[in-house]
Amino acid sequence: MVRATSLFALFCLAGCSAGEDIAAVNSAAQRFHDLQAAGDDAAIYREASDALRANATVETMARLNTAVRNARCESEFPEQATSWNLNAHTSGYFVTLTYQRQCQQSPFVETFTYVKNGEDWLFYFYNADGLALFPTTASPPSTEPATAPATEPTPISQSPSDASSN
Repeated sequence: MVRATSLFALFCLAGCSAGEDIAAVNSAAQRFHDLQAAGDDAAIYREASDALRANATVETMARLNTAVRNARCESEFPEQATSWNLNAHTSGYFVTLTYQRQCQQSPFVETFTYVKNGEDWLFYFYNADGLALFPTTASPPSTEPATAPATEPTPISQSPSDASSN
């Protein structure tokens, strides 16, 4: 009963402060993006939740962030998220924000999840999705069907026993 009451209180608080929470996480995502653009992957990792650091290394974060930096986006990081989601359960209170922008003439979507820790919002999850993460090559692969090289047919040799039976 105490647990149910606690969850109910958490849901009420989440509902009452949703606008403030989304604004705070939007600011945190903007900070993440500023650090990412500056190449400060170590700071992003230091400011992450324990859960993220337990499941990813700073090298993994740097690899993902480098791919995003190389995406050559035409548009700046948006000031506001395209969509948001609030999620409160026994593991904590989470806010997920999704941002869309254009990179290399294709859509690019970034999703950030932050978890509430006291008065702070800690970076919990990041996903980057879009063809911009996979740059095209200077010359696209040929669409012509592959053909085998022309060769002379190889004659079948007869064994001596076959030749005598003729």
